Amino acid sequence: MKHSLWDITKSIAVIATVIFIWFHGKAFIDAIGKPSVIQPPYRVDIDENAVKLASIQASDEAANRLRQEFEADKSKILAAWERDKRTMDKRTMGERIDELGKIKAELVQTVELLKRNSDKTYTAKEGKEKLSYDFKIIRAKDANGDEFPVAWVMYYPNQTEDKRWKTGTYPLEFYTKVIETENKDGSFNRYAEVTLENNQMKETKGKEFSVKVKDVKWEKFEQSAKSFSWLNPRLGLSGIFTADIFAPSLDISLSSYGKTDVDMDWRFFIFSLGVASIDGGSEFAGAFSPVQWNFGRAVPLIENAFIGPAVAFVNQETSYGVSVSVPF
Repeated sequence: MKHSLWDITKSIAVIATVIFIWFHGKAFIDAIGKPSVIQPPYRVDIDENAVKLASIQASDEAANRLRQEFEADKSKILAAWERDKRTMDKRTMGERIDELGKIKAELVQTVELLKRNSDKTYTAKEGKEKLSYDFKIIRAKDANGDEFPVAWVMYYPNQTEDKRWKTGTYPLEFYTKVIETENKDGSFNRYAEVTLENNQMKETKGKEFSVKVKDVKWEKFEQSAKSFSWLNPRLGLSGIFTADIFAPSLDISLSSYGKTDVDMDWRFFIFSLGVASIDGGSEFAGAFSPVQWNFGRAVPLIENAFIGPAVAFVNQETSYGVSVSVPF
């Protein structure tokens, strides 16, 4: 195949366009779909112990503020993350925080002076009066007003002052349930519910009591950090366009650059194999593209579509053009 000066000029123009977009188009691409002002999440009370935190959007500024609260609280989970990301364990080394959540709940304070009778009274035999006692269960109320045992008190009226009282708490089990939903605009909602159980007492075993939710904070980092993945093979469906042929094909890229191995901005070292129609017949066509850019970031209705310069090989002849690919 002979190549005219016009064909070579077109190929150089495509490469120059890709390089220009790489250096000058990133700010425009990153800004697409982002609101100019990120509105804070708003709270919707579902019940005393359940709330909805709606319209959460990724915001590094808000997420860092919440992280500072974790640091002020001397959070053990934050300290564990700081430790793990510095280890040599490949599973945690360099890991990033994606989201932070903080739920504040409280038990309803109650003061009861009417029911002063003991739940149990034991009177010892003569000569063992010191063993006599009164037993009282301390109960709290949940968000719905239902009572549940939280502690107990034993009073020995015949003991010395230092042995007259014995107290204890029940092993309360707290449960925080969180549901996440995603809106069409890319924001998130969180539904949070807090309950507790006292499974030591027969009267309350397996029964949930509602705990009043005072506050819910939840923020998501933007996760804009990107990196190279030198070995990230990805298959794709592609089309090779040159001055001489059009060849639908299957391709594989070896490396990538982006937020993750799937969320890619660039693909590198793409090898394609397809079929080209030439002179009424079909011929196998191979192609190589050194780099492809994800132009789907800047085009509505397309999420992942890549374009880049390509060299095609058909019947031991070479032609130059572009490759367009949609990875799996």
